[in-house]
Amino acid sequence: EFVGNVAHELRTPLARIRALADYGQAHPHADVSQQQLQQIATSAERAGRLVNQLLDLAIADEAELALQKERLALAPLVGQAVLRHLDKADARGVDLGARGLDEGAQDVHVLADTALIEGILDNLIDNALRYGGPTLTVELTAHADARTCMLAVVDDGPGIPDAARRDLMQRWTQGRDAIRLGQGAGLGLSIVARYAQLLGSELQLESADHGRGLRASLVLPLA
Repeated sequence: EFVGNVAHELRTPLARIRALADYGQAHPHADVSQQQLQQIATSAERAGRLVNQLLDLAIADEAELALQKERLALAPLVGQAVLRHLDKADARGVDLGARGLDEGAQDVHVLADTALIEGILDNLIDNALRYGGPTLTVELTAHADARTCMLAVVDDGPGIPDAARRDLMQRWTQGRDAIRLGQGAGLGLSIVARYAQLLGSELQLESADHGRGLRASLVLPLA
């Protein structure tokens, strides 16, 4: 199944890369070559992202059998995720930041798997950068009384209609913006939903502040 998914989904971006390269070679003018190189780079980035998501999907399918949870501090993982995406956010003109990483947050520990937490953050941040608005915040909130914490990625974009939220957590399902922009494969939110399930949680998609934007969150028990 994994090999079939890779072959099917990579056929289009790889064919586009080849076509762009052939066109650039046939038209050696500097302006044309530069334009083709930029488009090749964009297509290659999409293909690489797709490979990573398909690998994430395969990991999610197998992780239940080999999942090794350990005590993790969430604040450093959130900080590292924000740093990983800063360049992309700057290039898109998005103000990317974090909230709840103050000194007290260093005591927020959960029983989880590092790869799953990183996969959740990377996919949610990447989704928000593509389809959200000009402001994006990763939030870490501890609820000491309930012995839980909430990990959330909040944007101020157009959001997702209530009726579409459940569907978009299914594999290969894309929203209107993704189809219009020709980006993604409909895997990001399904990967996050599966990772959350493996960690004993559930991905929640809600409207952000004042009914605008999207808040994607999951609640984890404190270690």
